[in-house]
Formats: sequence, structure tokens, C-alpha cells
Amino acid sequence: MTVELEALRINDVILAGMPGETLTETCQWLRAQSLGNRLIVFGRINGYIVYTTTREQYDLGGYTYWCSVLSRDAEPLLKQRALELICHVWEQ
Repeated sequence: MTVELEALRINDVILAGMPGETLTETCQWLRAQSLGNRLIVFGRINGYIVYTTTREQYDLGGYTYWCSVLSRDAEPLLKQRALELICHVWEQ
């Protein structure tokens, strides 16, 4: 599955767009690895791929697992690509 990630810098803030519904853990990780409170993450941007479930949530099962069409390893890949994009946009 191919998805688009977006990031836009406005002064000292980055707006990052993720497809689908991103769990809080993913947003917190992105903030911790990059700009902290200067990063705002939006979901449901450029399409809707349902829940982007963390490996831990995937292993627990439940609603976010049942509602996800992605593999267990999708979320780490998405957040790493999002971090790379955020850093690239910040450096511009």
C-alpha cells in the first residue's frame, strides 16, 4: 500500500499529516524525536488507511487491531518516514 505523508513549516512550527488515525503513542514518539511542542500531527490527511496501530497494540488485539488493515510492522515504518520528512522540512 502506498500512502502520502505531508509536512509544512510555518515559522517555528511543523504541521505533519498522517493518513488514517494515528495513535497517541505515535504522535508522542514523533514529538520526542523531533521538535516537541513545535510539532502538530494531524490524522486523516491524503486518504484514510484506518488505524495505524503500534506493535504493542497490535499484539494486544482489540478494537484498533480489528479495525486496521495494516501489518504489525507498518507503524514503525510510517513514523520513521514521517520523522525523516519532518526533519527535512525543518532544515529547509
